[in-house]
Amino acid sequence: TQWSKENWQSGDWVALDGGGGDSLIRKFYSTRIIKDQYVDDGVPYLDVDVNFYHLSGFDKGRVMATIDNVYHVTDKKPGLFYLKDGTTDKVIGYYTAAAGLILE
Repeated sequence: TQWSKENWQSGDWVALDGGGGDSLIRKFYSTRIIKDQYVDDGVPYLDVDVNFYHLSGFDKGRVMATIDNVYHVTDKKPGLFYLKDGTTDKVIGYYTAAAGLILE
């Protein structure tokens, strides 16, 4: 494994991509890992797409940590963002910097 769960940092993927993170996030869209991001009533949401479900549990969390690293979502109130299935529109979990990714 290239990164063990102890040594991986979200900046690793950003650095390997060679940009400030926006290019990598666009790749998450084009590979159908994420579908949309928006704020509803002051709460941030991230819609995941079909290929999100094909990632390992570690990589699902790593994608969310990378998105948070690039956009600093959890630095602002309410300190988390919700994940929704982009097809069913159901909330499937949430992400906080302290707890990481929590899937329901």
